[in-house]
Amino acid sequence: IFIGMFLLLSVLLAVIVEFWLSYLKKTNDNEKRKERLGITKAFIWIDKEHNFYIKERTWNELILLLKKDFTKLQSHFMFQMLDWEQKGQLDVLDFLNITEALKLH
Repeated sequence: IFIGMFLLLSVLLAVIVEFWLSYLKKTNDNEKRKERLGITKAFIWIDKEHNFYIKERTWNELILLLKKDFTKLQSHFMFQMLDWEQKGQLDVLDFLNITEALKLH
């Protein structure tokens, strides 16, 4: 009887843990989707010229406005981190990496 109850409780625990992990993954995926949507909307708002690129000058103006303690050198460095293709401008795919760049600072 004890072995049967132990096996039953083990299976029940495994089902509960599996359900909980799938719930967390779904919640995390939804949060990431919302974050990407928000970042994309921010990019569209910042892209005043509507050419789907943000030049470094625009980037510097934005960062220095939002982060008062940033210097131009720090803003330039962050721009270079996001512009990994060294195009001199950020597209929306580069801009989606902004959360990782801000975590590094």
